[in-house]
Amino acid sequence: MLPINAPLSLPVAALVTVSLVLILFFRAPTISVTSESLSAKNAVISRKYLGEARVISKGEMFQELGPNLDARAWLSIQASVKGLVRVEIKDPNDPTPYWLISTRKPEVLVETLND
Repeated sequence: MLPINAPLSLPVAALVTVSLVLILFFRAPTISVTSESLSAKNAVISRKYLGEARVISKGEMFQELGPNLDARAWLSIQASVKGLVRVEIKDPNDPTPYWLISTRKPEVLVETLND
């Protein structure tokens, strides 16, 4: 906006920045754990079908998201979030072997799911 209208450029830049931050905040995927289910992003699974949940260490992340990744796995990954949890699926009718979920608090998610 600076070449077009100098006095208007600062308010427009502030408005665009605030708008982008709000869009990113409200569109961020959420993880919800209840006594009945686990939901991440737009998927929900009953807890009776969940196997072991474990934290993926930073050293294992490359292997887990690269060469060892099963194409049938369900992913809720964000590059800006460094924590990663792997949740095994034990439903015999579900072709998905596990979920990989990015979270800022992987230890809390694993503790909650394994209780």
